[in-house]
Amino acid sequence: MRDNEIREAGALVGIALREVSRGVERVHGSIAHRVRGALRRAAGETVVPTASGTGTVTSLSYAAVGVGLSGASRLVGAVWARKGADDRPAGDTAGRVLAMVNGSHGHLLAARRSPLALQTSVRHEGRDVETSASALRAAWPDATSQIAVYVHGLVVSEREWNAPATTDGAGAGRADREGRVSFPRLLSEELGLTPITVRYNTGRRIADNGRDLSTLLGQVISGWPVPVTRVVLIGHSMGGLVCRSALAEPAVPDGDWRDLVSDLVTLGSPHEGSWLERAVVRLNPHLHRVSEAAWLAEQIDGRSDGIRDLVGIPIGRPSRSVRERAVVATVAGAGRVGRTFGDALVGIDSAKGDLSDADVAVITGLHHLALLHDPRVGDQLLTWLTDTAGTGAQSGVVGPRAC
Repeated sequence: MRDNEIREAGALVGIALREVSRGVERVHGSIAHRVRGALRRAAGETVVPTASGTGTVTSLSYAAVGVGLSGASRLVGAVWARKGADDRPAGDTAGRVLAMVNGSHGHLLAARRSPLALQTSVRHEGRDVETSASALRAAWPDATSQIAVYVHGLVVSEREWNAPATTDGAGAGRADREGRVSFPRLLSEELGLTPITVRYNTGRRIADNGRDLSTLLGQVISGWPVPVTRVVLIGHSMGGLVCRSALAEPAVPDGDWRDLVSDLVTLGSPHEGSWLERAVVRLNPHLHRVSEAAWLAEQIDGRSDGIRDLVGIPIGRPSRSVRERAVVATVAGAGRVGRTFGDALVGIDSAKGDLSDADVAVITGLHHLALLHDPRVGDQLLTWLTDTAGTGAQSGVVGPRAC
């Protein structure tokens, strides 16, 4: 990580710790006030002292703790920046934390122009790739004329598409020992689709990310080492909504990249919103009315714009020339519970959206993140994307994979 990123991380940790200290103080004060009130009603006002003196001491103590934690975090960040900064990309753990912070509060990072705010970018082997012809040629010397663009979901990054390669001499698209499949490797090996993974700040508005994705892909197509004849978009969770939003952007006069898009496949994307975000919207006003929970409610109110969009926002359908399909997962079958809760985060009806049953594959016994690597999903992608004429799509319910 670069020195400015490390310093910013230290500052943000300090802000978070100070906010936690204030929250603990408020909960402490609310509980103390409630207990003191009960005692005064039971024993009389003259027996139980007021909180004026102890309250001041307590507030000063918490303030000192908050300032100390914030200052210590900034100091650690500054020292680390001087001793440990380099230009290497963040490791797996740091990268996942960064993706989570962007997902939860990425709108604030973007607003303060934080160096930790992720930019919409093409990624290859853990690094950003410029969209110039020379940079794209260096990253993909064996580029084909057909590309598949992979767009990740909320609070994760492009790393989630990765799965360890097999070590038994089998093809790259085969499942590893844990049964996981890398779809980028699978579709590259079987269909010749050159994989492009995209990273973006999932805490921003879906429409803003869709606009940036559209601009980025236009630049990629213009600088691609060979003329592009086909583009496939594959989006997981929020990534599917971002892809749809990019396709809904106004057309450009010359050489619109969307004219090359043959397929859009969404994996567990909440086209009609997430039941969890809708539950939060209903529950949080009640938390505000409970003094001990008010601080938590305020923190929930600070969730990112991207998360808020998951209550369900209208996004236009792609043009008729784009075949849109959806893979839907459910951990509880296709009954009433499955339709509502689906893969535990997105219900069946929401993941299906306005698509017909012929364009939807429902896979049972699968949770939300498992959609990224399950062999049954890989088989469905091969079936759909091999069917270039659009006449051989398979749909319906796919049962649990045999062990």
